[in-house]
Amino acid sequence: MYGRTEDALATLARYRLNLAPLRFGAGQKGKILDGWLVGTPAVTTLSAPSPWLPRRPGAIH
Repeated sequence: MYGRTEDALATLARYRLNLAPLRFGAGQKGKILDGWLVGTPAVTTLSAPSPWLPRRPGAIH
């Protein structure tokens, strides 16, 4: 997706896949959640979903 749209969720719903190679950025992680909201799966780096992964005792996050 490039540029502006009147309805971001409707536009995102038209896509088959949401590519999100992220290193950091809370706002970008929200874009992954927006995709899930409309049923668009995401392919991303491990750091993007890290806040949603279960924490293990002694693990470095």
